[in-house]
Amino acid sequence: MADMIILSATKRDLSGKIKDLRASGLIPGVIYGHLFAPIPVSVEYQPFRKAFRDAGESTILSLEIDGKVISTLVHDVQYDPILDTFLHIDFYAVQEKEALRTHVPLVFEGVSPAIKNLAGVLNTTLESIEISCLPKHLIHNVIVDISVLENFHTVITVGDLPIAKDKNIEIITDLSTPIASVMPPRVAEAAETPTPAK
Repeated sequence: MADMIILSATKRDLSGKIKDLRASGLIPGVIYGHLFAPIPVSVEYQPFRKAFRDAGESTILSLEIDGKVISTLVHDVQYDPILDTFLHIDFYAVQEKEALRTHVPLVFEGVSPAIKNLAGVLNTTLESIEISCLPKHLIHNVIVDISVLENFHTVITVGDLPIAKDKNIEIITDLSTPIASVMPPRVAEAAETPTPAK
């Protein structure tokens, strides 16, 4: 299981103005979940930014509120499209014995012979996969070993990942979905060249 990250939160007074809350360096949010009464909260902007950078949506984020600790996952973050700042956060309260669904990022590692020896170009089609598991089995990321890509015909699919054999984790993403392959240099170059306007 990925390490938990702890973040302080404060119960939010719904009578207050969201604009004033954000102006004071806080982000409004809500904690919700299955059989869990929603709790409006606020968190400090900079601590959350750091925690979210480290946790993403695949690490348990422990919210300390009123002397209690609630285990959550960040389910949704609303952004200001112009300022690229956080506007609102949905925290999903996870239950110890209840399976949760989330997306786990893929991390590509290794050296592909098709890239090293044949001057090919790595082609990836997924950045994450969706899984379901109990909180204690949650993983922070999935390593994709591209050293198996020996030629331009080899393809790594979701079903090829070692995690597919883990009995504690169910992969929701279709196992036949391709993740990575290597394109010949000419094909890669053609794919990157824009088509001239007629």
